[in-house]
Amino acid sequence: MNLIVTTPEDLSQMITEAVRQAVESLKPAGQTAQAFNPKPIGPDAAAVFLGISKSTLYSSIDKIPHFKRHNRLYFFEAELLAHIRGEKTKSEVPVARHTRPQR
Repeated sequence: MNLIVTTPEDLSQMITEAVRQAVESLKPAGQTAQAFNPKPIGPDAAAVFLGISKSTLYSSIDKIPHFKRHNRLYFFEAELLAHIRGEKTKSEVPVARHTRPQR
């Protein structure tokens, strides 16, 4: 057994590269961009996509990009992946609230 001595930064880079290569090997030949379902998914599918329980999803909902329509939560896979990567998404950008004029 060989012992490898490395810094935390080098280890992180090696792991990132190994994961990238593993993901690339799973793609069909000729596919370059990762295809995501353009339709929104529900909380059950979002929890599975993120690898967390549904209760963890709900307790962290203020940190996870989502949309709420007709009292239901919707998620987009591309935005969830961007969230994992630490990138800002459309649903995380603050939106100015419109208020009614005072009478």
